[in-house]
This record gives sequence, C-alpha cells and structure tokens, in this order.
Amino acid sequence: RVGGAPSVPTVTNARDNRRRDVHRARAGLKSLRSLCYKKYVDEADRSLVERIKAGDVAAFERLFSRHHQRIYRFASRMCRHAQDAEDVLQDTFLAAFRHLKTFRGKARFTTWLYTIAANSCRRARRDSGAVAPAKESEPDGGALPVDDWTRRPDALFLRKETRRAIEDAGAALPKDLRLVLVFRDMEGLSAEEVSRIVGASVPAVKSRLHRARLFVRNRLSRRFQESRR
Repeated sequence: RVGGAPSVPTVTNARDNRRRDVHRARAGLKSLRSLCYKKYVDEADRSLVERIKAGDVAAFERLFSRHHQRIYRFASRMCRHAQDAEDVLQDTFLAAFRHLKTFRGKARFTTWLYTIAANSCRRARRDSGAVAPAKESEPDGGALPVDDWTRRPDALFLRKETRRAIEDAGAALPKDLRLVLVFRDMEGLSAEEVSRIVGASVPAVKSRLHRARLFVRNRLSRRFQESRR
C-alpha cells in the first residue's frame, strides 16, 4: 500500500480464490450427487422390501445382489478371517430375511442391514474364540506426528505398507472403537447412521472415532519410525 491507498489483489490471490471456488463447487456437486444416489438407492431398497413382504422371494435375490459385497467387505474388515466373513455374510442375510417384517423404513435399509451384520460379527469373533486385543494406552496431545509419506520417492510402496499398517492397527483396537472406525472411515457412513447401528449417541460416536484415529495414528508413526532405523 502506498499513501494509504487500498491494496490491489495480486494475480496469485485471484488464482487462489478461483481454485477455492472451483473446489467448493466440486465438493457441493459431489455432495448433491451422493444425496441423489442415496435417495435412489433407498427408494429401490424399500420397493424390494415391500415386494418381499408381499411374497416375492425373487426380490430378495435382487436385494442380496445389491448389498452382499458391502456386507462381506465390512465383515472382512471386522473379522479379518475369510471364513468368519463368509459366516457373517450368510448369517446377516438369513436374519434379514427372517426379520424383514420388522423393518419399518424409519432408517435406511443399509443401516438396518449393517446393524445385523455388526451383531453377527460380535458373535463370530466370540464363537471363534478370538481374544480381544490388549488395550494400548491412547496417545495424548504429545503423540508422535504422522509424517507426510506421500512426499517420499517410494510413495507407492509406502501407500501399500500404510494400508497394511492401518489394518493391523485397526485389528488391535477395542471392539467398540473398531466398529466406529470401520463404519465411518472405511464404509463412509455418517455419524448419525453409525449412532443408530451401534446404539450410542452421536457425540459418543465422534468421541470413539477420535480415540480410534489417534490410536491408529500413533501405531502408524511408531511403525514407520522403527522401519527407518
């Protein structure tokens, strides 16, 4: 500024503003598409449910084909054993078929299905004799920072290692924290949906998610720092 004259926006500032506007527009469009898709899926699920309730057994096959992959993926992330995941998949859809008349449509069908799958995962882990991992002290504000590994030359290898490390760290989480982490960060469910599934308040879900992320971050930092020694 010269002589008190107002500053003139630089070309760089204008470019940054345009980028922010484009980013916001894309984020808004993505959110709108997601909402439209969810609405379409919900309507299609409800239509199939009503047909099944009316005696159309073939409609259940379509419902299974629409959702079996996501349930198996969730079960695999929770149980980490292929046989347990297969059992959870089968038990979930058997229970859904038997109790479909209790589905009132107050929540999304996928939320209702995930609730059954979560309960089935708990039973599978208990029946298989799996021992709950020992709780690790949760990191506080002085936890080790996570490095920006994507800046490293071997970023591709590190991304694969990171995914494996995240899975290992998640497996060490207490069950209630692991459920929330899988649903929110891996399955992409909202806090409200997770709240309905796990039977906890939204603030409790957010608290568990925060603790789970800190736990995993601490494990990742420790693992990658040890690998550099």
